[in-house]
Amino acid sequence: MTSIDIIEPFRQGVMVQFAHMLGNAFTETMDISRVVGSKDFELESLPKRYEFIEGFDIPRDDKVGGTASRSVYAKAKREAIKIRVLAQFLGQYSRAINGVIQRKSDYALLATIFRYPRMTTFLRRLRNAGVRPMQICHEYQMREERKSLQARLTHRMSLSAYEHFHAIFFISESQRSGFSEMFPHINKDRLFVIPCGNAQIFDEMKTTESTQQVAARYGLKPGVPTVMFFGRIRAEKGVEDLIDAFAQVRRSRPQPVQLMLAGHAPPPFHDRLTKQINAAGIADDVVIYPEYIDSQDVWPLHLVADVTVFPYRSSSQSAAVQTAMATERPIIVTDVGGLAETIQHEVSGLVVPSCSGQPLVDSLVGSINRLLDHRDLASRLGAAAGNLSRTVYAWETIARQMTDAAQSLPSLPPVR
Repeated sequence: MTSIDIIEPFRQGVMVQFAHMLGNAFTETMDISRVVGSKDFELESLPKRYEFIEGFDIPRDDKVGGTASRSVYAKAKREAIKIRVLAQFLGQYSRAINGVIQRKSDYALLATIFRYPRMTTFLRRLRNAGVRPMQICHEYQMREERKSLQARLTHRMSLSAYEHFHAIFFISESQRSGFSEMFPHINKDRLFVIPCGNAQIFDEMKTTESTQQVAARYGLKPGVPTVMFFGRIRAEKGVEDLIDAFAQVRRSRPQPVQLMLAGHAPPPFHDRLTKQINAAGIADDVVIYPEYIDSQDVWPLHLVADVTVFPYRSSSQSAAVQTAMATERPIIVTDVGGLAETIQHEVSGLVVPSCSGQPLVDSLVGSINRLLDHRDLASRLGAAAGNLSRTVYAWETIARQMTDAAQSLPSLPPVR
């Protein structure tokens, strides 16, 4: 009997969706599949073929302590709350690791590690107990907004953790190459590339409201062509370049067109984007929804989009691109990281050079206008992306690749 435990502390978001889809898919390749998840697990109402074990009850990081007051006292109080929550998390994570060991699981799949201290200790415990820990490495470097002193110390404490993984999986070749350059001591034979799984789950979760009702609720104008950016709204994702490009598109077209930026944005960056939009004179044609998009709205909101744009300045890969593919949207991406590995130019989308400034803006303008003007091309590219979503990026395909890779490797010896 071969078994795997997937440890996922979060309540909601893309990592939870990964855990759920892989949990179901692993039932096709292993005898027992479990997900050790959080109380109020976002997907608890969806059909599960895996066993769900409640192991965590920790609030989301961005919901801890509030953000209203900037006084010294308020900041100190928030930091104290975060420290207390981190202590609770580590206690719960330790119990989750003990549970995996007690169940004598063959494999344990862990999420991103560098955000939490003591991960090396947890991995050593699994390894010494004969459990083979694995990871889908979505990130191995800190994002800019996480580079506080505490985050840097936590990251440094976690660097030694990677050597304890039985296998590490990456969702692009560029990501695996970058990891090998940063961690040359990690055996390359234990590093594998897998596809970024599809987002068909949002079809299961969609609201009973019509697409038009959802669009209206988010402030979109009916019957107006829509250009959409979906995902966490950050500077490194080129959102400012997209706004500049959209301003040119809007001025060049005789008929109305609208832009939607949908996804969580830090308040200071949201303010910066608002000023940019107002200065460009396009405020009436741009909708920013700077919060987490309810999962039931993701699918119908995408169906509104005539063009989806991912003008990233840097990236390893993007689950948001997979959502656009699943809904058969025409896609534009920059050639950074694994995006150009996912989208083939002129086949499943359009790929533009990842230059900066006006050259990127000009490329975006040309590509957006092309897809708006040539609906047959847009439809063909969207259909090809949808077909890839259902085949190459199917979770059953990914689970088989991961299982075969894991079983091809000898176990690491215990460490003391």
